[in-house]
Formats: sequence, C-alpha cells, structure tokens
Amino acid sequence: MNHSTKQDPIIGKLGTVLQQSQIKTAREDLQLYGQDWTRFYPPNPIAVVFPLDVEDVVKLVHLANAESIALVP
Repeated sequence: MNHSTKQDPIIGKLGTVLQQSQIKTAREDLQLYGQDWTRFYPPNPIAVVFPLDVEDVVKLVHLANAESIALVP
C-alpha cells in the first residue's frame, strides 16, 4: 500500500469492512481508477475499493457516513 500517515486510520478502517485485495492505494491505481471521466479534474482519492456484493457496498456506505468520507462511484 502507498498512502500517507494522515490517511492510515481510514485505510485501516476500510480493512475492517473489506478484504485487503479489494482495496487499492498504490499511486498508479489511484490515478487510473480515480480519474474523472472529463479528465479535467486530477484524481485525488485516498483509496479505490472493489466491493463484491451489496453487503460490501452497505458496509462502505455506513463507514463513509460515520467518518464523513465522500464516496464516488
């Protein structure tokens, strides 16, 4: 994983709701998957996640709400 110390708590919390294989934090992955379709805005996600089912999505939404984190599909 490649993330700053400031983001470690959030990445750690993501690890409590998803498997590590479902969480990408490498700079290349963040740029690839975080790119806005317009290509106007530079990507700036702290992580990209790959939920496998509705239950994973529900867990992510609950975590995001509790931590005041924006989700972008």
